[in-house]
This record gives sequence, C-alpha cells and structure tokens, in this order.
Amino acid sequence: MLAMPICRAKMSKLIGPDEQGILFACSGCIQSIGTLLSPVIFNALYPLTLNVSSGFVFVVMAITFIIPVLMTLALQWDDRKSTIKYVSVQSKPNTE
Repeated sequence: MLAMPICRAKMSKLIGPDEQGILFACSGCIQSIGTLLSPVIFNALYPLTLNVSSGFVFVVMAITFIIPVLMTLALQWDDRKSTIKYVSVQSKPNTE
C-alpha cells in the first residue's frame, strides 16, 4: 500500500507544476485498471492452480507484489545517488 504514494511523490518531482494533473490522472487510471483486472485474473487463475496447490494463487499474488516493491527500491536508490544542490539567490537592492 505504500508503493503507490511513494511513486507518485517521486514522479511529481520529475515533472513541472503544469503537468501534475496529467500525472495524477494517469496514475489513478493505472491504479483503477489494476483494481479492476486483478480479481478477474486471480479468480480465473485459482481453479487452474488447484491441482498444483490450493494456495498457489497466493504465491503468484506475492510474486506480483514484488514488482512494485522493486520499483520503489529502485526509486529510493536512484534518489540517494542524486544530490540536490540548493542555490541561494540574493536580490540586488534597487538604487535608482
């Protein structure tokens, strides 16, 4: 449950403020499609895996959960490697 907010936060840093709405709309669509398709896929997979093991579908779910975990770790690793340099800009006094 933590992978999606972390990915959204990291993605929002990569794009400009004028594209934030597009980013969150696409992210929400992908999340909704996953929520819609996962019961269809796993409910169809359960009867097919009963011959192998009754709990095998849960192993498949755990394996698919590893993908966002690895993506989150990759984003964290990449964020650690890049350093942010803050530049202080001082304005000149208006002497006119």
